[in-house]
Amino acid sequence: MTSISLFSTTPTSVSPEMFEGLPAHSQTELVLLLSERRATVASIGKAVGLTAGDVVAIRAHKPLYRPPNPDFVASVDDAGGRPKKGQISGPARRVLRLFATSEDGMLQIDRDTIAHRADLSVGAAKAALDQLREKEMIVLNRKGKAGSPAIWALVDTGREALARILDGDGHA
Repeated sequence: MTSISLFSTTPTSVSPEMFEGLPAHSQTELVLLLSERRATVASIGKAVGLTAGDVVAIRAHKPLYRPPNPDFVASVDDAGGRPKKGQISGPARRVLRLFATSEDGMLQIDRDTIAHRADLSVGAAKAALDQLREKEMIVLNRKGKAGSPAIWALVDTGREALARILDGDGHA
């Protein structure tokens, strides 16, 4: 077991067994993240149980994993990596898609569940919800309280954007 600092000075334990249990895309991301943290090829190989050649191959072909769902990728302009004017980000599209499961356009759900279902961090889910509220695509009917989920409602602009996403246009 090897300890490596990923996001702070607090070390994270990585072992070849743990690495082998990860899905392929997470293995790739871990190797790339360790590389970004300036870990050497030898230390990465030792930590995750790969040969130096395997580590170099993963680093050379980044990204090896491409998400299968176009909603994972935001429509961005060339300059800043932000959504094009009038469009929403990829995470916001994923959150908006959650409303497709609701017949009446209402979701009674807490932020953690939104993050889990949309495959986002809680912070990214909050930012996506904020963006959808700013663009007046959803409204918060009732704030969640301890043990009680919030109630979110899809409004007309949100319904139109969701219809475009579901029709395959992808732009909202």
